Amino acid sequence: MKRKLALLVFFIAAFSPVYTQTIYQLKFKSPASGNETIYEAYFSVSSNGTGFVRIKPANSKLIIEMEILEQYANGSTGGFDTSMLVYEGMNAKIVMGDKKASIPAFTFWFTLTPENLSEPWGVTETANDPVPEKNNFLSTEFIKSQELIKNKKFVLNFFSDTSSYFKNVFGPKSKGGSLGEEERKNTRMFLVLVASTRDETLMPNCKIDAGKMVGIFSDIAKNVLNIRLFVDSIYGDSYNKPRVEASLKKLKPGKNDIVIFYYSGHGFTDRKETFKDYPFLDLRDPTKRPRPDARTQTLNIQDIYDTIIRKGARLNLILSDCCNDTIEAKKSLGPKLPGQKGMTKANFDNVKALFMNKTPINLLMTAASKDQRAIITPTYSSYFTHFFIESLKTYLSPEKSLPNWFQVLGEAQKQTRLYADRANWAQTPKLLLPR
Repeated sequence: MKRKLALLVFFIAAFSPVYTQTIYQLKFKSPASGNETIYEAYFSVSSNGTGFVRIKPANSKLIIEMEILEQYANGSTGGFDTSMLVYEGMNAKIVMGDKKASIPAFTFWFTLTPENLSEPWGVTETANDPVPEKNNFLSTEFIKSQELIKNKKFVLNFFSDTSSYFKNVFGPKSKGGSLGEEERKNTRMFLVLVASTRDETLMPNCKIDAGKMVGIFSDIAKNVLNIRLFVDSIYGDSYNKPRVEASLKKLKPGKNDIVIFYYSGHGFTDRKETFKDYPFLDLRDPTKRPRPDARTQTLNIQDIYDTIIRKGARLNLILSDCCNDTIEAKKSLGPKLPGQKGMTKANFDNVKALFMNKTPINLLMTAASKDQRAIITPTYSSYFTHFFIESLKTYLSPEKSLPNWFQVLGEAQKQTRLYADRANWAQTPKLLLPR
């Protein structure tokens, strides 16, 4: 018991969640030949790499908004250029001024520092234009999102004081909130964590993934909702099928409670179970030789989902980060993922919208569809776990308004697939619709 507690404390200490939002004030001259227009921009990227940019010509009331999506630039020989990020403006719209004005298309380029943090480098007309040979911004200023509330004049240069974004940043919700005493006492969070930490082919990713999950959900339960958290961590020499079955059997949530089940390890498709689309978990002791028959030491993640939802909790979130093809296949190795340097706090109303909704919801999502492998990065994190956590942070941040789980999981699925496709690996997280 002491060993389990020590590792859990290490997880929480080492993987304390950071809610990131990178904001820049940018100034640049039009990259179009012969165009001398000077532009100012409000550039905002969230934890999961999604964001927006608002652009206005200097001394003009015209404001254009475009969606942006963080990606590595293309390498000279194909694949990724992990030294450069590209943000292509998409779905441009005029939010203020002459609706018939022409809308310029811009693409923003950022370099990555040795610390894996991004810095503005240049702007081009389109994503197909070559990267600027030298920095062509006239000026760049990093705005700490936690200090955004001190920069009301800057925000009002791009947003009206009646806009939802302005209200999210400066309105009452930014001051936080709390559950009612009765609601707080009657709500618990149960986190069942299963991680194959002794498998040499997966080290150190399962430990890293598990730590990040403990960090994010501990923060939500203890620091935001102030509810009781019960963590059952199954790892090391306790990692086996009977231990998981025992954990599920003793799990007894109430109708107001929250249940999260997370698995990180090997997964596989059982060719004899053709009707099962979701992966079977390899729950064998990875150090034991000879290896026992996997079919005697496995549980299917959908069966785990069915078992948990029958217990009747308010929110059931079942996640697995594992392959869904050949047993013991190594997870594919992809490039590291870019970091961000802005910080913000979780918004209480957004946390409550996701975790305390009065309508019960049951969700199952796994890292890979049938006959696909999950992807990991060296000494960092698995793609699916990373993008799930970053998507959750994004929708809990003050820039969003009353999110739902379809937004969180949809963004996690989109980003995982985007980076997997770019790394020439097929990985599509599979979501079971709630019932």
